[in-house]
Amino acid sequence: MENENTYTTKKNLEIQKLILASINNTFNTNALFLNTNLELIDINQNACKLFEIIKSKRNFILRYSNQNCQICVDKTFKVFNSIASNNLGKDFLIIASIKSIKDFYQNKKSNISQNLKPYFIKNEKGLFLNEPNRVSILIVDSKGRIENSIFPEKSLKWYNDFLFNSFKNKYYLN
Repeated sequence: MENENTYTTKKNLEIQKLILASINNTFNTNALFLNTNLELIDINQNACKLFEIIKSKRNFILRYSNQNCQICVDKTFKVFNSIASNNLGKDFLIIASIKSIKDFYQNKKSNISQNLKPYFIKNEKGLFLNEPNRVSILIVDSKGRIENSIFPEKSLKWYNDFLFNSFKNKYYLN
């Protein structure tokens, strides 16, 4: 019985650490400004600056890198893409650091919502200072200020569901 309690306590501590890390990333990210002069590549391989594409009062950005856990990227992409599909007229963007645009299309093209605009960073420059190397959803204003952020946890489905539902409720998304 004692071994079972010890295991449960260790598991609970691991879960607490994951949640605290996620919350810490959110607190450290909110109110920061993106590097709006960062050069991006659009889907047609044209160069543009970040400030040229975040013109709305509120922009929803899925941010990931090819260095992130593929399971995390896929799960977050699926939810973000679904939300974008149900909320036409709002600005949903992907900003991915990947080796090539071809990599993106091999994995995502057939599943991408018409309301989701992908952009790419060819090198591993961050969007903002001390950007965590984690899959994230950023809510950004037209000046590049991060209003809110979400950092899902791969191993905590219930926590991610909570985050995504809170996100949808806060921003009146379907």
